[in-house]
Amino acid sequence: MHSPVFRISAIISVLSAFGCSSAPTDTDSHTGFNRFDETGINRLAIITVDKTHRLPQDAGVLTDVDDAFTQSLLGKDWELADRGNIATAIKEIGIQQSGITDADGAQLGHILNVPAVLIVTVTELSASQQNVPFWQDWFNKTNVPTKKWVASASMSARLLKVQTSEILSVGRMADTADIAQPQDAGNVLPELATKLAQEFPDHKPSGS
Repeated sequence: MHSPVFRISAIISVLSAFGCSSAPTDTDSHTGFNRFDETGINRLAIITVDKTHRLPQDAGVLTDVDDAFTQSLLGKDWELADRGNIATAIKEIGIQQSGITDADGAQLGHILNVPAVLIVTVTELSASQQNVPFWQDWFNKTNVPTKKWVASASMSARLLKVQTSEILSVGRMADTADIAQPQDAGNVLPELATKLAQEFPDHKPSGS
């Protein structure tokens, strides 16, 4: 069992290492979207894909991810294809949404009559048990560390030019968050999607 003196000394050492800041917080990493030539691109279709195969189709999480991108891009003055039309087009060409490739995206873009498709992909989703840091576990008087569940998720979004299948811009982001149980791992995705969508460039009016 750690003595109070040991704990206080350890906390001081940790705070010093972080520039006298508060306890470390979860970090995220991302690669922001690059600005691209918008010539002829006045309308987009958003397609969400789960490459992890961990999200039940009826869970609604992918819909929440789609909502986050839709709300953000509408706020950036982008015109978007109707979600219902996108779902119909996916069924029409007979593909699974979890297996959409760039070629599929281009085909969907032709059907939807949009010049570009934004393919948003959940690339990683996992849950693991970790020790609670001692500065968060002050009242634990045993020698057994308290455990917590932590979700890790990563997401990418690539903008595909339908006519040429060229990738115009790519954004990536990863994050972690505490969760109550492993089944809740998908709950971190909507916020992650919101953060990534905020990185997407604003639409510039023609001639600006």
